[in-house]
Formats: sequence, C-alpha cells, structure tokens
Amino acid sequence: MVFDTTQRLLLAQWAVALVVIPLLQIVYRLVLHPLARFPGPKLAAMTKWYEFYFDICKSPGGQFAEEIRRMHKVYGPIIRINPDELHVEDPEWYDTLYASNPTRRDKWPAAAKMVGTPLAGFGTVEHTVHGKRRAALSPLFSSRSIVDAGDVMKEQIEILCRRFGHHHKTKEPIGLRTAFMGFTLDIVSVFALGESMGLQHDMDRARGWVDMLKAVSKITPMAKQFPWLISWGQKLPLGILRVIDPTMAGLLQVHEVSTELLHLERTNDAEDDFAGYAYQGVSISHRQGNEKARGGESTEELTSYASSTF
Repeated sequence: MVFDTTQRLLLAQWAVALVVIPLLQIVYRLVLHPLARFPGPKLAAMTKWYEFYFDICKSPGGQFAEEIRRMHKVYGPIIRINPDELHVEDPEWYDTLYASNPTRRDKWPAAAKMVGTPLAGFGTVEHTVHGKRRAALSPLFSSRSIVDAGDVMKEQIEILCRRFGHHHKTKEPIGLRTAFMGFTLDIVSVFALGESMGLQHDMDRARGWVDMLKAVSKITPMAKQFPWLISWGQKLPLGILRVIDPTMAGLLQVHEVSTELLHLERTNDAEDDFAGYAYQGVSISHRQGNEKARGGESTEELTSYASSTF
C-alpha cells in the first residue's frame, strides 16, 4: 500500500497524538493535579489501570481493598489510590468527613454508579437529593422501629432455629451462607415491602438469591472502571445477556426481581402499620423530589437487600 504525502502526515500526527497526549496526562497527574502532593504509588497516581489490575486481574478478584491496606502501611494514613481519589485511614477524621449541615459534599460519581441504582440513596450523587432519600429511611432505624420489629425478628429466628434443629437431628449438611441469606432477606423484605419473601421455607430460591447477590459483588469493581457497563447491559434482553455475561445478567436479575416485588407491594397494600415502612418512606421521598420515574423505589429495595447480606 502506497501512502501519499498527506496520508503520511496524517498518520504521523495520529502517532504523535497517541504518544504525546498520554504523556501529558501523566505529567499533569504527577505534577499539576490537585492531589499530586499526597503520597502513594506513582503508578496508581498515573493510571486507573493499577486499580483495575488488583480488582479484575489479580486472583481471586476484588483485591484492591487489600492493596489499599498495604499502601497505608507504607505511605501513612492519607494516600492517593488512583488519579482522582484519596483514601483516609484515621478515625479522628470521621467527624470531618461526616460533618453536619451546612457542609455539602456530593458523592463521587464513579462510586455512586457501581451497582446501577441512580435513583436510590446509594447511587445518588447530589448532596441535597441524597439527604432527602436518606431521611425517608431514617425512621426505619430509630429505637422505636427496632423495638416494633422485635416480633418479626423473633419469628424469623425461630424458623432458623427449627431448620438448624432439623439438620442436627437428621445429620444432613446445611449451607450456612444460604440459611443466613434466607433469614436476613426474610426480615429485610418485611421492613421493605411489608411481607416476608419466605426464603427460609424455600432453600432453592434462597440459593438463587445467593447467586444473584454474588453477581453484584463480582460486577461492582468492573462497573467502577467502566461506568457505562450497567446502562449498556440494561438495554439487552436478559436471556441474551446471560449468554454474553452471566455475571452482569445476575446483577440485572436482582434489579428485575426487586421491581417485581415492589409491584406486588403496590397491588397488595399491607394492613400492618409497621409493615412496608421502607417502601412507604421511599415513595414519599421520591414524590417530594418530583422524580420522573418510580424506579427509585425498586432500586432502594435492591440496595437494602445487597447491603444487608454482604
């Protein structure tokens, strides 16, 4: 193939750009970036591929948290873990980070988007909106609510104890992860939707939830590196996605199941004043926030399930 002068010049310009632009970016991150003065590995400051390696490539995956611990031992309590983030290991700094109003801090978008719940509290970037969504759930964790939930917890504990007793008597092995998953989600679903999911009576469904929530933990590091990944996956039919990426399909299946459970709650309003409090509170907060979509309610349920079981 013969290139004329114009084509050669264009190729040379592209070659220079592919070399010079990354070099300039590295110089900026190491010298001129606002975080340049903080200690940490230079490679971590230069590129996010450092974090990618520990979370995605190094077996068994998700190892960047361990690398951060190692960094603190070497570099001290405040370290730069990637080009745009600091990590602080200092209990005395807690009150600074979680200072009361009027301090305003928006959430880091890359972290907020990790599980694809932009309408839930976990995925909310803007400070004021996050405050409203968090306030909707705050009464659920009050002393009165916890006392009111005593009977619910006692009932689920008794079911769990009967299961342990049965396996002790029959000498059959029991999967503790699955048993505790069913126990936890049955309690959380009463809080969130007003009705137990009944997983303690159906271990096959409980195992399904174990697999789905494992998918959440596996896909989260990848989604942090590629924020567009989940929104892309949501556009594909679940059946096709299971063939392309079973882990991503597992995460989106959790979204789908949460939405179905919320639909059941809407059509079967609980008579108990306590039951479904989280659903009621989130509904109110989203109406007050003038949200265009009610998807925030189901995504709030999703983050409730995930955070309660990890």
